[in-house]
Amino acid sequence: MDARNQPMNRSAQGTAQRTAPSTALSTAPSTTQRTISSSCAKARRAQPEHLFDKGLASIQMSARERTLSGFELARIQTPQFPLHRFSEYHDGSCLIPCGSHNRDAGRVAHYLGASIMTEWRARAPVRFCDLGGWTDTRIVPRGAVLNFAARMYTYVTLGVKEGAGGITLESLDTDERCRFQDIRNVEYNGVLDLLKASVARAGIETHRSGLYSTRREVTVRVRSDAPPASGLGSSAALGVAAIGALSGYQKRNMLPHEVARESQLVEVQDLKLECGVQDQFAAAYGGVSFMEVEYPSARVFSLPLSASTRCELEDRFVLVYTGKSHFSSAMHQKVISEAERHKSEFHQLAAAALAGKDALLNGNLDDFAAAMNQNWDAQKKLHPDITTPEIESLHHAAFKAGASGFKANGAGGGGTVTILVKRNQNTHVHRVAEDLGMQVLPALIDTTGLQVWEVEA
Repeated sequence: MDARNQPMNRSAQGTAQRTAPSTALSTAPSTTQRTISSSCAKARRAQPEHLFDKGLASIQMSARERTLSGFELARIQTPQFPLHRFSEYHDGSCLIPCGSHNRDAGRVAHYLGASIMTEWRARAPVRFCDLGGWTDTRIVPRGAVLNFAARMYTYVTLGVKEGAGGITLESLDTDERCRFQDIRNVEYNGVLDLLKASVARAGIETHRSGLYSTRREVTVRVRSDAPPASGLGSSAALGVAAIGALSGYQKRNMLPHEVARESQLVEVQDLKLECGVQDQFAAAYGGVSFMEVEYPSARVFSLPLSASTRCELEDRFVLVYTGKSHFSSAMHQKVISEAERHKSEFHQLAAAALAGKDALLNGNLDDFAAAMNQNWDAQKKLHPDITTPEIESLHHAAFKAGASGFKANGAGGGGTVTILVKRNQNTHVHRVAEDLGMQVLPALIDTTGLQVWEVEA
C-alpha cells in the first residue's frame, strides 16, 4: 500500500491537515511557509554547525533538501517512514525533533543517513612502588613522592544517545549497576559512588525542554586490569579516566594537571574521603614521576630514565597481590589519629623518595633497593595495621629467594607489594609468592598516562 494511503492516528491526521500534504512540493510557498523558512534561516545563523552535537545524530542533507522549510520537509515520502507523521525543523545540518515526536524523529534521522553515534573512551594507569607515600596527604605540610605508573589500566566508556532520558552506571568487574533519572538526587551508598560523583560534577544533561526538546540516555561502563582495593591507586585511575571521558564528550580541553586535580576534588570534596594527591597525578601523567607536594598542590617532574635503567627495572620488579584487600580511606583515618607522634617517620618517608630519585637518575638499583627498604621501615611505624601476617610472610620468603628491596604499595594494610630482586632472581621470587597463594601481576612501566579517544558505537 502506498505510504500516503496508510491509516493514520488522530495525531498524524492533525499534523497532515495542518501541513496540507501533497505528492509534489509547492513552487509558490504560502505566507505560513515563508514565515517558517525565515525562522529556520534565523536558526541556521544562530546555531552552531551541529546544534545537538552532544546527543542527536547529524544528517548530511542533499542540496535540494537544504532548501526545504520545516513543513515542506515534513511532506517528503519514504516507503518505511511517511514523514507527514512528524514535525521536524531543519537547521541546515540536523533534523531537530520536537516534543512528543522525538522517538520517531530519531528513526527518520537514521533512515535518511544519520552518522553513527560515537562513544568516548578513556584509560588511565594505576601506580606502584610509591616512595614517600603519606607525605602527599593533608597531615604533612611538605612532602616528596616518587612513583611508577604501571601498564595496567582502568577503562571508562561513555555513551550518549537519544532515549527515555536517564543515566546508567555499570562496573564490568563487579557486576554492580545503578540507574537514576536526575543526577542532582543521586544517593551515595557505596555502589559506584566515584562514578556517580564524577558524572554529577560534569553536569551532563539528560533532559532539555523547549522548542528543541530532547532526552538523552547516558551510559558509563568501567573495567580495570588491576584487582579492586589493591593499593595501586585504582580509584584514582577510575576518577581520572572518568573525567577524561566526560571532558572529551563535553569538548572541554583539560591539561593532565587539571584532570588530576578535579579527580582528587571528587574524592575529597564530593565524597568526603581521605586521600593524598600522588595517585591522581600518576594516573594523569604516567611514567616515572617525582613530586614535590604542599597539599593539595604538587609539582610533578617526569624522570628521564636511561633505556638500560628502565629495562633493568621492568625485569627485576615483582608486583605481588597478597589477596587481602584494604580500604584506603579507613587506613588514612587511623594514621591521622596518631600523626603528631610520627613526624620523624614522615621525614624519613620524604627522604626515601629523594634518595630513590637520585638512585634512578644515577642508574644505581642497589641504592634504589635501599631507598625502598628505608621507606618500608618508616611506613610500618605509622600504624600496626599497615603490615599484615601475609605481607610479613612474603617479605621473609622473598629475601631468602633473592629480593633486595621491598615495600607495600599505597596505604598498606594488605593489597599489593613491590619487590625489587637481584639480577636473574625474579623466577625464584615469583615461585615463592605463588607458593604462598598470591598472584603475581605485570610490573611494566607505562609511558602514556591518561588517554582519551572517540570510537563509533
